[in-house]
Amino acid sequence: MSKFYAQAFYRLAIEDYREKLMNSRRLQAFREAAAQIPHLWDRVALRLGDWLIKLGYNLKSHSLLANKHA
Repeated sequence: MSKFYAQAFYRLAIEDYREKLMNSRRLQAFREAAAQIPHLWDRVALRLGDWLIKLGYNLKSHSLLANKHA
């Protein structure tokens, strides 16, 4: 194999490597961005937590013990 053909394959290998590296960087950026988006379970857990806090506050403010000490 001549030196010219070896250089051509080397250039093709470098270009292929650069394309694969760019694609992997794009996919990594997409995965990182997707990880920051809240999902349905996150929203449900936040709403449930808010509801439990309000329920506890209402139970405490309407209990007989709270009215005796107030």
